[in-house]
Amino acid sequence: MNSNLSPIDWAKRPLQKYADFSGRAPRAEYWWFALAVVVAYIVAGIIEGIVGINTMLAGVYGPLTALLALALLVPSLAVGVRRLHDTNRSAWWLLCSCHIASQLSCSCRQWRREVRRGSVRRDCSGSSGLFASSHIWS
Repeated sequence: MNSNLSPIDWAKRPLQKYADFSGRAPRAEYWWFALAVVVAYIVAGIIEGIVGINTMLAGVYGPLTALLALALLVPSLAVGVRRLHDTNRSAWWLLCSCHIASQLSCSCRQWRREVRRGSVRRDCSGSSGLFASSHIWS
């Protein structure tokens, strides 16, 4: 393999193989790309916070974060599929993790709405948090 690549080269490789879902992705390619994505989101969030546009879309996301998410969606899926192929797993595992993440995200959003309405206590005297009340799940 190309073990003499720099971390930046490893991070750029998924962008060069934009929609290549076949083959394998070594550990270095996957994790350097993941680190680059996290850094890109942090930079976009800082820029949006400075400019004051960090809650323009759905009250949560700014336009730079949304564009970054759309631009990195296909390369992230492709490198995830290729990494699973490298570990001799089916790409269906990625679908399972996406389903779990979406369910957790919906639950967190619902909990935040309940906190804003005041129907979930945020003090330390009782149970509070994501699983605090059963009506969130119904």
